[in-house]
Parts: sequence; C-alpha cells; structure tokens
Amino acid sequence: MMRRLLRLTLLSLAALCASAAMGLGAYLVWFHLMRPQPRPTRQRLFAGVVYQRDVQASPPLVQHLVRIDLTTPGLRFLVTPHTGGRFRASTVSNFLRRHRLQLAINGDFFHPFHSRHPWDYYPHEGDPVRVFGLSCSARRCNNRRSRNRPTLYIDCDGRPGFRRPAQVCHAVSGLRLLARGKVHPGLIPGGRHPRTALAMDRLERTLLLLVVDGRQPGYSDGVTPSELARLMLSAGGYNGINLDGGGSSALVVERDGHAVQLNAPIHTRLVGRERLVANHLGLWAPR
Repeated sequence: MMRRLLRLTLLSLAALCASAAMGLGAYLVWFHLMRPQPRPTRQRLFAGVVYQRDVQASPPLVQHLVRIDLTTPGLRFLVTPHTGGRFRASTVSNFLRRHRLQLAINGDFFHPFHSRHPWDYYPHEGDPVRVFGLSCSARRCNNRRSRNRPTLYIDCDGRPGFRRPAQVCHAVSGLRLLARGKVHPGLIPGGRHPRTALAMDRLERTLLLLVVDGRQPGYSDGVTPSELARLMLSAGGYNGINLDGGGSSALVVERDGHAVQLNAPIHTRLVGRERLVANHLGLWAPR
C-alpha cells in the first residue's frame, strides 16, 4: 500500500514538473520567436489627454506617448503620498486603483531593490522604500534637496513646471534629459532598456509622458538615454527628465473601473508583470 502511494506521488510530481517545463518552454518560444508587435495607434483617452503608440520593426521598438493639454479644465495631478519620507512600494496599477485615477506612470529612482528571479525580488507590496530625489504629495515633501535632481513641480493650482513655485503641492524627480530644447550634455550613458520620461513643451501648455518598452527580443529592444532624449525632442519636449526605467517602466489607464496597461512592462523577465516602485505620478481627468 505504501509503495503504491509513493509511486502515485512520484508520478504526480513528475507530471507536474513536465507540465511546468512545457509551460515554460511555450512561454520562451512565444517570447523570443512568435510574439507579434502591436499596431500603431492614436486615440483620445480623456478630455485633454491623447495617447499615441508608435511601432518600429527594425530594430524592434514600441513607444507610448501621452500628450496632456494643461489648458483643459478639471485636470488634477497626484504624486504618491508618504509618511516621513518613507514610501510603501506599490505597482502603478495598484496606485491607480487605490486613488481612482484615470492615468498613472512610475516615478523616481528608489532603493533598496533587487530582482533575481520570479520568486526572489524586493520590494513586495507595502514594503518600505525610499526615493533618491525630491517627492512631494499634498504639500508633504520627503525633505530631500532637489538641486542635484531635476524635478517636475506641481503648484497648488495644479500647474506643472520645472521652476520651483512659491508653494509646492506635488513633485517628482529624476535625471536630467532635456534642457531648453536640447539634449542635456551631462546625460548619463547606458544601454538599451525600457525607459520612462516626462517633459513639457516650450510654452508649458503640454505635459508629455513617454514610456518605451524594452528587454523583449523581436518586440522592443528599448532605448539608450540619448535615444530617449531624441524621441522626446521629436515629440515636442523642451525641458524634461528621465524617470526610473527598466522593470519599473509602466503606463496604466483606467477603463470601465479597471487598470489597463498601455505598455508592456517586464519584471523578473515576465512580460506584463509590474515592478513595485516607490512613487508614481497620477492624473484625474474629466471624461
């Protein structure tokens, strides 16, 4: 009886392992050989908010651009709330759902962080993390000096800008990308990876959000920081910053009460899995 039970147990384990191996093999074949690129598109998401997806076949590249017309009545922004400079990690989708936003992207670089494999990564939902630059939400700032980190400020009338206003309501920081319509000369070099950036046009009437997919062979390779800057320039950016990228890059919108990914985030080598990040930039927009 015991031998029969042991044999059945071993057979069940063997079948489970075989199924897992077949599933992994199918995912790898799809990921590397069979995954099609999406079609280019342009659509109005909300009042004053237009989304554009551009696709390039060789080298493969998929980029997502959101144009926000800042003259649109009813637009309101939100940066992730914190307590005493300590943030609780969350995905962009969860941030959007929690605050009932219409659109959200990932924010500043943060620590601690590691990503070894699908079961070994940090942070998880709610884990404590800290951002590198200045981050403000509802007039509460993390007391980090922002002079070495370019920052997008949002005053208490809801107007974004790169010049610090008398009263800061929200703020998110990053690395220098564009300055006065030119690629910043001190741009940090890097390889092709997923990237997230934001910029404003010269008249500061439009806020541009750019997310580029990467680390996905045959679908989208990603871009270098200088390539990201040129993409933002061609979109009309005048001053801009590079936000956290890699597995952190995510662009999410609300549709029928659900969080929907517009880009293809990749975390722990799994497409569609969002990294849990420290802070985010979100938008409430009228229909």
